[in-house]
Amino acid sequence: VVKKSDDISSVAFWYQSEPHAPFPPLPAVAERNRDAHKSAARTPLREGDISIEVEKMTIVSSSEGLPVSTQENYPFAQGEWSGAAQLFVQAKKPGDFIELLVAENVTGARKIILDATKASDYATLRLRINGKPAGDFDGYAETPQLSGPVALGTFDRKDGKFVLRVEVSGLACLRCGGE
Repeated sequence: VVKKSDDISSVAFWYQSEPHAPFPPLPAVAERNRDAHKSAARTPLREGDISIEVEKMTIVSSSEGLPVSTQENYPFAQGEWSGAAQLFVQAKKPGDFIELLVAENVTGARKIILDATKASDYATLRLRINGKPAGDFDGYAETPQLSGPVALGTFDRKDGKFVLRVEVSGLACLRCGGE
């Protein structure tokens, strides 16, 4: 199995006049990552917000013959992840897709946030809402884990609906053909 991961890094330069007071020591990497995860935590739903389990969404369209099922008793604890169930789509190649009805008969623009699962045999995905780009998602992780909230953006409804298109853009498991 060839492991695939897209590493992204950033560099910042700080210019400062001397002399200056000493900087406090940086927290350990684990602490910095923990705090980053906390800041990305979902805010509580407000009146008018919509929360929908993906496995309960209506499939609008998909690649021909694409196997789709609900995977029960996933390895996360009850309440930690969707009642321990998830939509399981077995895509085989880049270009395979599924379109899901997120919501209909709603008014105004909506901020859409995705929570997903990552695993060693999951793909890199291209996401679209109502035909508009909503970013890419790297589903690879060495062990199954929750992605945490992924903000896709704010989108206007189209014909009173929000449709999420999830398309495979790359496979994590290259040697096994994505299986």
